[in-house]
Amino acid sequence: CLAGAMSTKAQDYSSLLLNLDPASLAKGSTSFITSAGAYLAGQNAAAMSLSDKKMSIGAGYCLLPEKIGGGNAASLGTYYKTKSGFAFGLGANYMASAPISGAGEGGAPLESFKSSDINAHLGLSYRIVKGLSLGVSAKFVHSALTPSLSSIAFGADVNLAYRNKGLSAALGVANLGSKLKYGESEVSLPAMARLGLAYSVFGLQVSAEVDQLFSGGTMAGAG
Repeated sequence: CLAGAMSTKAQDYSSLLLNLDPASLAKGSTSFITSAGAYLAGQNAAAMSLSDKKMSIGAGYCLLPEKIGGGNAASLGTYYKTKSGFAFGLGANYMASAPISGAGEGGAPLESFKSSDINAHLGLSYRIVKGLSLGVSAKFVHSALTPSLSSIAFGADVNLAYRNKGLSAALGVANLGSKLKYGESEVSLPAMARLGLAYSVFGLQVSAEVDQLFSGGTMAGAG
């Protein structure tokens, strides 16, 4: 698999850019187009109505690499598809840093702590016609930099998904919403436009994705 990215601006909340879905990690982080069914509500809700499965449940846990601060992360997701073309899904991701030490007034050492992020989402999709569906997701974000400094924000995704035989495509916007406020500082959610394509043949799938951040920067992946 291949993956590439240009850096986002410092004021973007990068936690929403980390894909904890094991299927996405195995395919070049093309999470928008290849996310496993259980995690669709948070990545591409529109695809829930086009899934072959009526429902799916998934959970995962991983250690985060040192280059992004270390720590650990856990994910949980599920969805249910009705016969009428509607589908509903929800899930959450939790990330915690490695223990952080600091000093208070006068240089006195402080008890170590972990910064943490919780990202929860609720998704709804509807199959407009055969092979084409529309999806929306509402997101809740809680970010704690220190035990006494935290903030919450709300966001939304809107996506279209298409599927015909071996071809899958997705188009949408993600992370449109409010800002996290830490005292006098503000951090934006990483709002972006997303495009993904995938093709399956003889049990094999190739995929590609491009994400254009509204704050500047492009991320791309292939697998």
